[in-house]
Amino acid sequence: CDVGDYLCRLAADATTFELPDAAGDVTTAFGGFVMYQPHRVSSQIARYEEVALFRRGLIWLYCVDGITADAPGYVRRDGTNNGKIYSGSTGASLLPGIRCIIGCAALGTALFHVDLG
Repeated sequence: CDVGDYLCRLAADATTFELPDAAGDVTTAFGGFVMYQPHRVSSQIARYEEVALFRRGLIWLYCVDGITADAPGYVRRDGTNNGKIYSGSTGASLLPGIRCIIGCAALGTALFHVDLG
């Protein structure tokens, strides 16, 4: 996965997180956004690597679609780009607790207010 991707906790293992691949992974599972770590050489996160998850506050996130201010965020969970933010629900699920503050064009970065509990 990449910095800024949404990860959800595996039901069978409280310490392991993965990219979402079902609606429930986004809407009901404990999760958060992978935080940038300046000591890392690459933004790519290896499997089973320890990461910090962002769950509350303001964060800039990469958006596949263009998104407008005050829009909710959808997390892709069905196909390519799982864990990335989308502006619509095709192949994605609404993430409760996230709202766009400053929008962006497609393939841009938008500011979001996040409160995942």
